[in-house]
Amino acid sequence: MSLNHETGVDQYPTQNDIHTPVVPSLPATDDPATGERGPRQAERLKTLSAGMMAWLVNPTSHQTKALTVAQEVEVGLQLRSLLPPANSRCGTCGLSTSHGHDDVCSLVQFRRIARHNCITKLIEVALKRLGGDAMVVREPHLIGDHHRTDLRVSGSAAPRGILTQFDFTFISTSSVDASRVAYTTSKQQLASGKGPWTAAQSALDAILTRKAATKTTLYQQRLALRGISFIPLVFTLEGAAHLSATNTLKHWKSVLPSFPYFFSCFSTFLLRSRAQTYALRQYDDQNVIAA
Repeated sequence: MSLNHETGVDQYPTQNDIHTPVVPSLPATDDPATGERGPRQAERLKTLSAGMMAWLVNPTSHQTKALTVAQEVEVGLQLRSLLPPANSRCGTCGLSTSHGHDDVCSLVQFRRIARHNCITKLIEVALKRLGGDAMVVREPHLIGDHHRTDLRVSGSAAPRGILTQFDFTFISTSSVDASRVAYTTSKQQLASGKGPWTAAQSALDAILTRKAATKTTLYQQRLALRGISFIPLVFTLEGAAHLSATNTLKHWKSVLPSFPYFFSCFSTFLLRSRAQTYALRQYDDQNVIAA
């Protein structure tokens, strides 16, 4: 309200009083009473600073697999803003939405499975092009065991040249388990006097390490008995990678002539699975309103 200096009484409403914000405010859990961004907000920003954002650097690739359409880029930019979706409730499960709900929604698991299979197939095809002594087997069987990893490689396709199996995992930092790990780690770091960005990086590392440890516990001993090395490849949906995944990508970069295209496809597939869920709800709602 504007102040009448003669009477000292609020007289006319300002534009801010009349109009409601176009964009909803950030969740309260990320905005403490001090008005500063909270530890979860910092951890998400750290995740978004990961290097796997090729869809943003090269959104108009002439290659079909790496091509991002306008809606996908729009969704990607919206996700990078850390703002919640425009709709207060999910059109699929009916629950209240928040940032990251598009990938933790219980009714879109088929999109997560499709993303996992597409990226596994992408890596299989890329490594098979190495030829020579490179051997690549997708979803190899373990004799006497029902567990199966995603890829078995050897030769130049393997980081150390020995028989190695990989298992891919793509995790959402908005999931209940990841949020719990991030909260506990950030709280411990801040209590020990560490800064918010150090705490955020520690929280992100803890999320990735926890998932990698789970995969290692499941597969390493089984494969060691068969003389096979195991490497967990764990990524967040924004492209942050566990140390073992980062080292593996560095090796593939050194041996794959088409690594930039492979990297663009990898980045685009991570975005596309989220855009298919996020964008369809948004545009379906707009079509209903327009009708």
